[in-house]
Amino acid sequence: MRWYKCCSPVTLCLHGESRTISRLTEARATRAKLPQTGQAFEWCSEIGGFGCRLLYTGVRSWIVQLRYQSKTHRITLGKIGTLPFEDPPDHPGAADLARIALNAARRVAATANAKVNAQGPASMGAIRV
Repeated sequence: MRWYKCCSPVTLCLHGESRTISRLTEARATRAKLPQTGQAFEWCSEIGGFGCRLLYTGVRSWIVQLRYQSKTHRITLGKIGTLPFEDPPDHPGAADLARIALNAARRVAATANAKVNAQGPASMGAIRV
């Protein structure tokens, strides 16, 4: 099953059916139905790559998912109920930690791209005239 992004950032279509994704909150993550086996995810419509992982054992965790060098990486931020969704600025919540992690990953990727571009061509054969 594959979801396709439509013109609206919070509407996804599957074979002509549309579904609206609401903003991820702690209440939505707590009420989400657990899978029978394996794991399921609830994603945030405002912060790309931020969501919660639901395990069939009953464990619910805040996660960040990102791609780096063609590989998907998931970082667990903390358990739902232990780490609040949002907190005051001096005590960041899961949403704040997700933004920090995603921005750090973007900076690392940008730095890696800049280093590759600064090195120039690897050999004389790579130079095109």
